[in-house]
Amino acid sequence: MRFKSSSSNRGSALEQLIEIINKQYENSGVALIDKTDPPVQIQQVKGNKITKGFLKSEGHLDFEGVMKSGRHIEFDTKEFKGNRFPLKNIKEKQYKRMKKLFLHGAVTFLLVNAVDYNEYFVLSFPLVETLWEEWKENPGKKGYASVDIDTLRENAFIPKAENGYLLDYLKFFGRYAE
Repeated sequence: MRFKSSSSNRGSALEQLIEIINKQYENSGVALIDKTDPPVQIQQVKGNKITKGFLKSEGHLDFEGVMKSGRHIEFDTKEFKGNRFPLKNIKEKQYKRMKKLFLHGAVTFLLVNAVDYNEYFVLSFPLVETLWEEWKENPGKKGYASVDIDTLRENAFIPKAENGYLLDYLKFFGRYAE
């Protein structure tokens, strides 16, 4: 399934797709997952309109919720063009949040869209951690700052339209972590 997005709202089409799928998961009793709003520090309000503010944290992830099993789930969506996923697209605070969540037993991952190939990948936190640590241990070395699409195809889970879902990205977690 392809959703169009301009560079000004890149990612929002992917997020819209995920919101539709999340509603499918909710309706079938698999999970309750919602889009999260980034935390904003409001500095100025005129009437009922916010006129000045800033993001409080770069560590926020796009979606969070709970699976039928009771496990907390939190993940971020990313898109890239071309055949390489740049790891700089993952903010350090996001990586640290994912690590904390994982260490506390939550399901956490990246859902990545290779726009030019119309392919989707679920990068589990252990895979994200391996890629991130290799990148940080090899600053400036060619081949570590991004991941080519073939590596994603070999190492990430590739969700498909199945089981009545437009993109069954939770299938990776085995019977929805029950």
